[in-house]
Amino acid sequence: ISEVNKRFPALPFSLRAIEDEQVARVGVSEARRHELLEEYPVLKEKEGNFVAQFKFTVLLLPGGTKKITGLPLGDLEKQAKSACMVLDEEMKKLLASSANPKKNKKK
Repeated sequence: ISEVNKRFPALPFSLRAIEDEQVARVGVSEARRHELLEEYPVLKEKEGNFVAQFKFTVLLLPGGTKKITGLPLGDLEKQAKSACMVLDEEMKKLLASSANPKKNKKK
């Protein structure tokens, strides 16, 4: 667990990333049993489909939200389609608002 804490303090990791994988399996198994580590499921796409996952961090500020990490999606944002939809009107309005509080003030 000490190697995991040093190399992956807050991020998911794979057992392949640890030098001695056999020892890691035993250690991770014991850590999961004592609820020191949380297992993430392995995600797989359907045959013939592509799946992409984009993550970013936002700050929730009194003047609006501000995206502070993550890559810009550019044209990909217009091309990508989700299998899920937001139905709540208030949430749709919030999602349509600018993620940059400065842009909101200029309008």
